[in-house]
Amino acid sequence: MKPLNCVTSKASPEAYRKANLLPRRLLHPVIAQKVWSLFLRGDYDTAVFQAFKEVEIAVRDAGGYTAKDLGVDLIRKKAFHPQNGALTDPTQLDAEKQATSSLFAGAISELKNK
Repeated sequence: MKPLNCVTSKASPEAYRKANLLPRRLLHPVIAQKVWSLFLRGDYDTAVFQAFKEVEIAVRDAGGYTAKDLGVDLIRKKAFHPQNGALTDPTQLDAEKQATSSLFAGAISELKNK
């Protein structure tokens, strides 16, 4: 009988190490489903791209936008526009609204649009 948690191949220690870098339980279920295997294989750039693609889809769905609404324009001009964005928190201060818009726009621009 094999002991539990034994290393079964040379790749196992590396996979275990990578899995502990970013515990799957910390990820949103949709993102985990899309990127976990990419992350474990070390395909980090594709995993990050796919994760932000899913964020963009979630923003589009939450705001009721179409598939043609994409990227920074979706974030800045629609979803998180400080004055009239569908996903803007009206209780935030103006500077906080702008910061949220900038955070999402910067992430989408830098990490998805590469």
